Amino acid sequence: MQKNINIRDFEMEKDFDWIFLLDRCVNATRYRKKVQEEIQNYSGDIYVATINKKVIGFISLSYPFWDKVAMIDYLAVEENYRKQGIGRLLIHHVLKRAQELSMRYVCVQTGLWNLGAINFYKRVGFSLRGVFPEYVGEGNDMIWLDIDIRKYPLQKQQETVINKR
Repeated sequence: MQKNINIRDFEMEKDFDWIFLLDRCVNATRYRKKVQEEIQNYSGDIYVATINKKVIGFISLSYPFWDKVAMIDYLAVEENYRKQGIGRLLIHHVLKRAQELSMRYVCVQTGLWNLGAINFYKRVGFSLRGVFPEYVGEGNDMIWLDIDIRKYPLQKQQETVINKR
């Protein structure tokens, strides 16, 4: 069975409830108002992946003060839709956007304990750049990965993913 995946800009009114549910899977203690304020004050871009108008994943990309560097701040895919290429489509979308903005690198950081995320980023072309011990407190080491998007081929990706179930 095939599913048509659509990647589009985030719309607060339409998508916030879906994003909040995805965020709660990772950050169960965050309050709705806090997440809403963070999104409203976010200065980057947020994109959502949808199937039949249902948000099944999202990614955020910011442009910090570094010249020619974009940063993936958040990537989440609903658990039932993981390992179906949706995360890869979201990554491809932001890499293409960063290229359009003449960025040179896209970076991401994640917990050193998060082997699933680290392996995913490596599979889509990111390279390890460093480890920051106790970055967010004792025992919470962070890993920094990046990709040189000048070398990343951004041929047109299909937005149809085969459901492997």
